[in-house]
Amino acid sequence: MGQIRTVQVHRLLAKDSVDERMREVQERKRLLFDEFARKSDAKEMDRRSVDTNEHRPDVLDDEAVSVERRIVLAEYHRLGLD
Repeated sequence: MGQIRTVQVHRLLAKDSVDERMREVQERKRLLFDEFARKSDAKEMDRRSVDTNEHRPDVLDDEAVSVERRIVLAEYHRLGLD
């Protein structure tokens, strides 16, 4: 924060580490969020309440693709490397 120059951030994921446990916790929270917050009649009634990113790759929402792979692909997309 507060950096005015371009910086490069590297996010490392490693097997059998705290990263794996954090990913499990994130997945559990995502499932809970999906169950209670994502489905909303009010959200569906007003298009302004939905973040429409037409350029977002479909693979990021493909549950057949591993979460780890989707994280990497999301970072590529965010950085404009896709």
